[in-house]
Amino acid sequence: MIAFGPATEWDPPVEDAEFFRLINWDRAAPKSLRQLARAGDWQRAIRVLTKEIAGASHSSISHGEASGRKLALWSLHDFRRPQRLSRLLAAWQAFVPGGQAPRHTSAGSNGRRPTVGAKHKKGATTEELVTATEEWLAAITERQPVLPLELLVLFEILRDAAACFPLDLASRLWRTTLGIAVGQFSGTVATEDEALSRTPGQDLGQTALDAELKWQAGLLFAPVAGSSALRDAGRAELWSLIAHSSDAAGVPAARTLGNLPVWMTSVIRSREWGRSFGQPLFSASQEKRVRGLVSSIAKFCREDGRLALAGGATNGLSGVWSTAASTFPSQLLETSPAAQYLLAVGRGKHVAPARRNGAARDGSRRNGAVKDKATRPVFQSDESRLACLRSDWTPNASSVLVTHQGSSPALEMALGGITLFTGDWGLDLRIDGRPVELREWTCVCWHSDDDGDYLELQTRPTGVRVERQVFLSRTDDFALLADIVLSEGHAKIESTSRLPLSTDSAAFAQSRSRECHLLCSGTRVRALPLALNCSRVEAAAGELGPAEGRLELTQVGVGGLYAPLVLDWNPRRRRSPASWRSLTVARDGVAVRPNGAAGFLLEIGPTKWLIYRSLVPTLEPRSVLGQHTMYETLMGRFVRGELEPMIQVEQTTESSE
Repeated sequence: MIAFGPATEWDPPVEDAEFFRLINWDRAAPKSLRQLARAGDWQRAIRVLTKEIAGASHSSISHGEASGRKLALWSLHDFRRPQRLSRLLAAWQAFVPGGQAPRHTSAGSNGRRPTVGAKHKKGATTEELVTATEEWLAAITERQPVLPLELLVLFEILRDAAACFPLDLASRLWRTTLGIAVGQFSGTVATEDEALSRTPGQDLGQTALDAELKWQAGLLFAPVAGSSALRDAGRAELWSLIAHSSDAAGVPAARTLGNLPVWMTSVIRSREWGRSFGQPLFSASQEKRVRGLVSSIAKFCREDGRLALAGGATNGLSGVWSTAASTFPSQLLETSPAAQYLLAVGRGKHVAPARRNGAARDGSRRNGAVKDKATRPVFQSDESRLACLRSDWTPNASSVLVTHQGSSPALEMALGGITLFTGDWGLDLRIDGRPVELREWTCVCWHSDDDGDYLELQTRPTGVRVERQVFLSRTDDFALLADIVLSEGHAKIESTSRLPLSTDSAAFAQSRSRECHLLCSGTRVRALPLALNCSRVEAAAGELGPAEGRLELTQVGVGGLYAPLVLDWNPRRRRSPASWRSLTVARDGVAVRPNGAAGFLLEIGPTKWLIYRSLVPTLEPRSVLGQHTMYETLMGRFVRGELEPMIQVEQTTESSE
């Protein structure tokens, strides 16, 4: 008997009538179908099957929406495409599923399916799709297995187009795809509990694809015995993948970013298949987690649908994310900035800039209501080891995505929507000439408010404490990337930070100052190494400059060092001269050594910032440029002669001076 089970012969070479007699039908299969199959009336049986599939797949969505679903095309650039699929793929791309004529045709609105040979302007005819399908069926052999992309396309054709095929072709297509599915999945289907307990392998894209095909096959061949177990296995495997690849809030794990678009495409496509057949893929609580995952993705999604730190082609991704967002409940769809942003990405339209309540660019004081934190496009997850800093929901927003799951953090920084840095944020560290092997980083501080987003990472190799700061202003086209290194005693510290430039970026060192200019797609960014003397005439214990596709900042200290790098891309300050100097930090009127604390004053035109960092805790306030502070980190902008803090971080209590 032919069914999804432990032992089944793959597509036995028998006539259609006998093939339908051999099928073990599910108990829920229509009685008329089982009677027709037993009687060998395969023509009427295939007509019932194709109508059953078409009716079920359109039951939960409008016909107009159903007719445009060619979701298999999302994966054209993710999976291998055999030559034999080329013509079928081209015909399917141009064909209008469901028999609905496109808007630019003169076809009536009576909803009838086109007959064989009916033509659609600027589209493939049914006859062309029929011919391409026949050629594909003739080309397959047992020596050349059917590839996943072929199955995705065939399943869609069988679902949305087979009802208007000639009966003999519809029968060949149905029994061929059933035979392939039975041959691939029988004997390998785990129980729901077994699937939920499994940890997905490293190739999440392949894991998701296998589960997706089981889910689709279980829906498509629902009248065949064993299909329900196949659906349950696919559903459980997809949920297990999400549960192991994101935290409770839906933030994706940093280790999954490399193939996140691939496996999320399978998840979203599977949800759409379940929605179209009226069988939800996930429960209500699971859907909440999926919505959290989609919302997190929106926060580091670019204007073209590409995700930060996730390589690959952008083809189809905007459609994937907008499709995912469109299934939010109506009350959430209207109020969720993430959903609205993804829908706008899918339409290719810019989102209107959000009103900013932070310090205005003209230097006036902040005066406005505090934004709801939930509306900010940011997150930080200790479990996922991923943080997203972003200025607003506009496509040209400035953003930084940081991962810290390994010995070297990675980041992607986009300023004004233009990607400047992407890749591993390397750090070479030597203590008294000995290289230091860095360990896994942890997040020790995270803060987000109207002024900006602040992230601090820490790692502790033996005898050394290393920290990294990332600050992205929400109001002032200003960012800070900094390293802090503390060693035992008065050891000599040599630090080299390497920021990976994007392929479209270039760095140029300036001749008179230690400022560097970074150019990317017409955007100019100024990089200012505050711990190195501004003028090249004065000596400095370090250097900033380009090196093999990276921007490198080298700095030397004794016992401790603070290496801040400020990035400024405000167009109004582009022509203003920049200067900076180290400040004296004092306690009780006595200067604090550079390995205890460091402060800097940065001036770009009339705008001034104070940046201060304590390297060791203190029990008494320190003074720097007229400010008395107990904070570990203090960063602010001078407005009308007074310091308006942007970041204030309390000091640790591990030790004191």
